[in-house]
Amino acid sequence: MNTRQRLLATLNFEPCDHPPYWEWAYWPETLDRWYSEGLECRVGYPASMLKSEALNGGAGDWRPPMPREGDAKRELNLDDGYFHPPVWGRIPLPYEKIILEDNDEFQIQRDIDGVTKKILKNSMSMPMFISYPIKSRQDWEEMKANFEASFQDRIPPDWAEVTQSLRDSQRSFPVSLLGFPEGLFGHLRDLLGVDYLLLSMYDDPAMIHDILDVMTDLWIGLWEEQVAQYEVDSVTFWEDMCYRAGPLISPKMFQTFLSPRYKRLTDAGRSMGIKHYLVDTDGDMRKLIPLWIEAGITGVYPFEVQAGMNVEEIGKEYPELIVLGGIDKREIDLGPEAIDRELEKRLPFLLQRGGFIPTLDHHVTPEASWKDFVYYRQKLAEYCEKYSPYVKR
Repeated sequence: MNTRQRLLATLNFEPCDHPPYWEWAYWPETLDRWYSEGLECRVGYPASMLKSEALNGGAGDWRPPMPREGDAKRELNLDDGYFHPPVWGRIPLPYEKIILEDNDEFQIQRDIDGVTKKILKNSMSMPMFISYPIKSRQDWEEMKANFEASFQDRIPPDWAEVTQSLRDSQRSFPVSLLGFPEGLFGHLRDLLGVDYLLLSMYDDPAMIHDILDVMTDLWIGLWEEQVAQYEVDSVTFWEDMCYRAGPLISPKMFQTFLSPRYKRLTDAGRSMGIKHYLVDTDGDMRKLIPLWIEAGITGVYPFEVQAGMNVEEIGKEYPELIVLGGIDKREIDLGPEAIDRELEKRLPFLLQRGGFIPTLDHHVTPEASWKDFVYYRQKLAEYCEKYSPYVKR
């Protein structure tokens, strides 16, 4: 079976040889350590990458020209990854990236999304966000007045070449629409910032509804263009709308602002033949899972263990929910005995249940040695062969 066949079988709770062998992403410092410990560097990563940027793994929201990890994939025979077509799904067209300040320690830039942020150059850390494109109702009205929904304005000049392999119905890799940084809450936050967004849900709900409606209309139009050109396997919403203590908005606010748009999007997508809808959010999302299911979402990831997420419990409570991730990345740092305990705790039930792609619960950290990561991936494959529904090919 190829990766696409494995993925579709897994998403459909059907038997296959094994779920896709994937990880989400890798920090450059992780690869630096592995190269020093024996991993052969053939692909590497761009010299211009900052330590706070990551390389996509197979499950990551990869689209050209993002960097993608290739050396661990090669050595461990991991599966081909998701392809997210490079269609610009944010409301404003790209801003010109401007470097406002640059020194040995940090860089301050206005990025292509119009967000001004301070990025540390030599450490893995979140940027410090300074300002966002929408600071007032007037900013939104001006952005909407200049809004351009044309598909041709939202694809790269080499679109035909980039997507040539997508038009092959026998392709071996899966295709998913949207993905980082496109999601209902995720895009709202990048437009307004968390503080102004949450305040506006109370102070100016009409503006938030208006933004969400424009966003939803845009995506449906872009999806219609794409399904006419190639087969689409899923849609991914990048949200990151939870933290360790729970969601950033209440379930009531979720139902008021987000549920109607998720339902409209999933209904529209299903009418186009798209069956699967995945949500990416960090943190403790337990209060939101039933609301996503009601709105047509079929799968969630990555289930951060340090935020209290337990994929076995989730898999039992929601037997039809597709589960991706859920293996505590911190345990991989501690060596074989800890890895054995962690995999035995997380994998047997869900692999037998189906609808499960086991990966670490976030990026692979530089605390994990190459030797221990190899051991983890080999043991994970043994569990998949032992417990997964198996079809000989």
